[in-house]
Amino acid sequence: MPKLYAFLRQQGGYEEPDWLRQALEQAEDKTPVIIDTALAGTANICEATLGLFVRTLGTVAGNMAVSLLTKGGIYLGGGMPPRILKRLQQPDFLTAVADKGRFSDFLSSVPVQVILNPKVALHGAAWFGEEQLAGG
Repeated sequence: MPKLYAFLRQQGGYEEPDWLRQALEQAEDKTPVIIDTALAGTANICEATLGLFVRTLGTVAGNMAVSLLTKGGIYLGGGMPPRILKRLQQPDFLTAVADKGRFSDFLSSVPVQVILNPKVALHGAAWFGEEQLAGG
C-alpha cells in the first residue's frame, strides 16, 4: 500500500496534506494510516490509493479464478480484506474481478467471500496435522 501511495504522490495528481505527511513519517507501518484515512474520507490521495489497491486485488483475484476455473468461490483472507470489507463491497471491486472478456459471465457467477476469522489458517493447519496423525 505505501508503494501505491508513493506512486500516486509522485504522479502529482493528489495533494498530500501536511498532517498526513507527518502521520506517515511517524508511522512504523504506513498501511494502517493510509487505510484509516481512506475509509474516513479525509484525504483524496488515500482514497485513490485504496481504490487502486482494491481494483488491483479484484483484477488479480479474477485472473486466478479464470486460471484455476474455480466454481466454488474466491476467498480473500489475511489481515487486509476484513479491514476494508466495506470498500470491497463497492462496485469497482467486483467489476475488476469479472472484467475478463469472454470469461466475464463465468466470473459473475463465482461468489466472492472475505474470510473474517483471523485464525482460519491455524484451524486449517490443525485439521491437516490431525489428518496426518490419523494416517489420512
